[in-house]
Amino acid sequence: FWIDYSMPGGNHNYDNEHSEISIIKDEKGVEILFVEFEDGGYSMLWVSKDNIMFSIYADVTREELFKIKDGIKVKK
Repeated sequence: FWIDYSMPGGNHNYDNEHSEISIIKDEKGVEILFVEFEDGGYSMLWVSKDNIMFSIYADVTREELFKIKDGIKVKK
């Protein structure tokens, strides 16, 4: 899997012909751009409360992807 981060406003592209893209909210109400790829794997993109945009791609289960997301902490 890979994790990328940047300031909001970056350019992220997804192949919408071979994936299902939706906007969902996590248990804290954070909006997530959630992508399920036709050939397996998931991706998610969200802006943290610290105003950092994170993107994760992993060939794991949806539940595991959320565990990875929830494990990301911004060190201050």
